[in-house]
Amino acid sequence: MRAFLEAIFARIIGFFILMFFIFTVSSLFTLVECVFDASESNKTTTNTKKSDPILEKKTPNIIQRNVYWYDYDDTYYMARLKIDYDKYLNSVNNKKNNYASTFSSLYRIMYNYDKPKLDLIYNELLGFYKAYSLSRKEFANLIVSMVQGMPYSFVMQETCSLMYSTDYSVRRAMDNGVKCEGNIYAGVYSPLEFVYKKKGDCDSRTVFLYTLLKKFNYDVAILNSDVYAHSIIGVNLPAYGRNYKYINGKRYYTWETTNTGWELGDMPAEFNDLKYWYLALSN
Repeated sequence: MRAFLEAIFARIIGFFILMFFIFTVSSLFTLVECVFDASESNKTTTNTKKSDPILEKKTPNIIQRNVYWYDYDDTYYMARLKIDYDKYLNSVNNKKNNYASTFSSLYRIMYNYDKPKLDLIYNELLGFYKAYSLSRKEFANLIVSMVQGMPYSFVMQETCSLMYSTDYSVRRAMDNGVKCEGNIYAGVYSPLEFVYKKKGDCDSRTVFLYTLLKKFNYDVAILNSDVYAHSIIGVNLPAYGRNYKYINGKRYYTWETTNTGWELGDMPAEFNDLKYWYLALSN
């Protein structure tokens, strides 16, 4: 009996020792697991932390074109024309990917797309207006004379070599140093393209000027001639002479933009029969 009780007692002691061992080992594993989970949790927190939205914001790729010119009073200016390069590329694509069937509709598409993307240029020009206390007419003179001072170049839908070989006036101009860029959609630059290239032909200039002058609340129109294969702007401002087009009861005086010195109301003699001019773009 005593041996039996000693055996039972030994088993009880052994049981408690076993349970104590199991409890200790289990606690140890639980502690390790908690430490591991906490480490993983920290990793998750670190990996899923939201980045600062300010750091994610793309920095605009601003390019600058410096232009130098004299206005009609021989006042010298230098302007820093700045545009976003990515917006320039988008402007080129917008011009290509449209359903315009006429130049008028294409001009309007380019104008509407580009006008909100020229804010840096508007601000630059507005600085001259304030610094020199310009009148409305003087400010228009400054803007147009700036564009007149930028080099003229051919902008061709065809290749320049084809036009050189088939058009005498083009060949003569190119022989005299006029630059040419071919394979340009519709043979015209959008306003942002014109700034980027810092040169262009007649309607590349008129669309750009139309955009600028409209921004500053001028009453302006684009006038085209198929007979003369030319484009000019018309501005409803006081001027002299007979070179104006009546549109909705208002006089839009002509303004040649492809060379320096032409003032509001001037017109080259070879282009001055106004019956051959039509409204291409207005309000």
